[in-house]
Amino acid sequence: MAYVTDPVAELYRRTGVKPPTPLRPITPMGELIGSFNLMQLELADLTQKLVTSYLASNSAPVSQLDVSNDDPLAGFLYATRRQAIIFVRNTDPITRRRFSAAHELGHYWLHYVLQKPPGGVEDTPIIFVDAAPQTEMEETEEIDVSAKNKANLSQYEQREYEADLFAARLLMPTKLIQAKVELYKPGFEGENLVRRLASELLVSHQAIRIRLRELGLFSHK
Repeated sequence: MAYVTDPVAELYRRTGVKPPTPLRPITPMGELIGSFNLMQLELADLTQKLVTSYLASNSAPVSQLDVSNDDPLAGFLYATRRQAIIFVRNTDPITRRRFSAAHELGHYWLHYVLQKPPGGVEDTPIIFVDAAPQTEMEETEEIDVSAKNKANLSQYEQREYEADLFAARLLMPTKLIQAKVELYKPGFEGENLVRRLASELLVSHQAIRIRLRELGLFSHK
């Protein structure tokens, strides 16, 4: 990954989009995605086969895709210099769809925009395939990086880790969460705080719970 001190802050700086605030706490995913040559599509029963069919019908290069793969997906990123599309599964809850979109935006920003060499091959696509979760825990356990041994991650796992971390920081900014926790104590704590913040930031309960633990702000009292 091309090194930047804070890739989320750099994203906002380059796009000119205003980050969320305590009074406007929901991350503006539409504005961020729309700042690039990038679009988001929500498809039912998202699979690589379905994505291939859509791209082929729009004359996009699809030789790298598995047209026979019907495994369910939560998200999919397809990007070339000419077009880039984030696909998410439209039957997922809104909180999951937003996390999937943020994860794919993370791939696009970290592993395509920041790494794209000038004068590269225009129609060689970059592709990231993200399997669909079967349960809410599986849906969000990937952003719980506390137990990961980063030194032993494969290149694929490292990129997934980076995209998850980016998505968590994008949807649940540290300073915003700290401000909200300060505002709501002592009236809200534990699961009551989880529910309040999940609703305000439009993320899942498990996602905000993990984020609060990471920041040392989660209490079971």
